[in-house]
Amino acid sequence: MRDDQAPGRLVIVATIILAAIGIAACQSTPTPPAAAVQSKPPVSGSVAYDADHHVLVLVTPGPGQVAGVMQTWTWDGQRWTRKTPATSPPARRDGLLAYDESRRVTVLHGGQARSGAVNDTWEWDGSNWLPRQPAHAPDPPQQSGSIAYDPVGHRLLLFQWVPRLQADAVQTWSWNGKDWTRLTPAHLPSFVVGTLVFDGQRLALIGGSPDGDRLETWGWSGADWSLLNARHAPITAFLPAAFHAGLHQIVLFGGGPGDDTWTWDGANWARQHPRHSPAATDIRQLVFDKALNRVVALGGLSDGDAITGVYGWDGSDWSAMGAGSPPAVAAGGGVVPASDAVALIRRTVTQTSPILLPQLPAGVNQALVTVDSAGFSLRAWNDDRSTEVSIGIVVPGNSNLGAANKRIAFRRSSAEYQYIASDPRGWRSLWWIERPGHWPVPALKDQTGVPYLLSATSLTEAEFFALANTLR
Repeated sequence: MRDDQAPGRLVIVATIILAAIGIAACQSTPTPPAAAVQSKPPVSGSVAYDADHHVLVLVTPGPGQVAGVMQTWTWDGQRWTRKTPATSPPARRDGLLAYDESRRVTVLHGGQARSGAVNDTWEWDGSNWLPRQPAHAPDPPQQSGSIAYDPVGHRLLLFQWVPRLQADAVQTWSWNGKDWTRLTPAHLPSFVVGTLVFDGQRLALIGGSPDGDRLETWGWSGADWSLLNARHAPITAFLPAAFHAGLHQIVLFGGGPGDDTWTWDGANWARQHPRHSPAATDIRQLVFDKALNRVVALGGLSDGDAITGVYGWDGSDWSAMGAGSPPAVAAGGGVVPASDAVALIRRTVTQTSPILLPQLPAGVNQALVTVDSAGFSLRAWNDDRSTEVSIGIVVPGNSNLGAANKRIAFRRSSAEYQYIASDPRGWRSLWWIERPGHWPVPALKDQTGVPYLLSATSLTEAEFFALANTLR
């Protein structure tokens, strides 16, 4: 498999003016430092759109270790400005940030400080941070959760997973500006890491099923969660998403080879086909900028790392935003026609034999390939990524979370067969050693064969084994 790999001149204006007022007996009083303005993006953190001040708000611990207090930056579509509040929250990573439209403040909750998880709550009014003192607070999370404003309920909603083995490890909380309230929905999503985002009708929660086989979309009624959509698609645990109010749809980035763009209309997901994609493939946050009428994507792997670019989605294409962002690149993430990928594998792998490839199902015509003289991996999809077929020369040993496993007879030998027992069209795979064969990599005790892995999604068991029987 391939993992996709994901600045300008720094201008800092910082002045401290000391004014001596009155006679010598009077003390000098320093004025606050002026804001630092720069075109190059600062380091990554948590982002929300402040609709009252028409800017993005970025809260970051800054570069290096988590210590001191958080930095607060705003972005006006061109330049970043570091704010100088009188009070700032203690430094932390992975803080949850959302704009409360009804109260016109930006809320920061929790995160990971140097001492561990924290569950404090702060509010930004555009010039200063104020600590809140609620009577109740969500438990410190196992890992970062998700927070969003609910325009229907006029409150913030928080979804998180806490370090417990009990059924209440997945929690839903609401914030009304005074206190946190633990909600008790009758139904809960099957995943523990998800993205909260308004979809024009209600808050939606997007995440991957525990087996990694499906993208699930849940809706919040105000009192309970319900499953709105589940589609077969191999995805990561977390995908950034934002609601484009101008187009009335959710925009989601990722889920395919790394640069796929999807939209949700309230009922279904559709893959888009932009000409360009963000040059930074490590997009971890999307936010809608109402003033620009764009969904804005920020590249940067984690808090404390440099933001590698800012990009905007206008409904049909991605483009670089502001100063200091590398230009958008051609979309596709290295995806080529499946026939070209197969020909490349046959032509390049010269030290290993046999080279086995299946006849791909109808419509599976796009591929991502990694290949050298000794081996290869191939991932192929249909247009909307709902069906995937993967094959490669891989050292045995991996397994899929939640998959059943059994040993079966296959190709005059045996194979480890893994599958999702509860899903007739779910993910399934075969691991086997192809013998006789030669693989010049010293990774197996027995060097008399070639280790293969074949997997697929959205195929029934009969369709999967029909695919396996086309191996040539």
